[in-house]
Amino acid sequence: MAIASVSSNSVQAQTAEYLKMKAIQQNRSCNSCIVGTRYPASSVFRDGIKKRSMKGLREWQGLPPEHK
Repeated sequence: MAIASVSSNSVQAQTAEYLKMKAIQQNRSCNSCIVGTRYPASSVFRDGIKKRSMKGLREWQGLPPEHK
């Protein structure tokens, strides 16, 4: 009976440790997701600035507008 109790506690301790580590990993990945979602908007903004600059340059050079 004592062996079953010790092994049961060991499994419970391992499970608790696993769940704690899993929660920490999820928090880390969630934080990186939040930061990661900020970059696409910044990239879109920069791409818009580049396109507008290229359009202005092409107009200044007298070239036809670029069509895609």
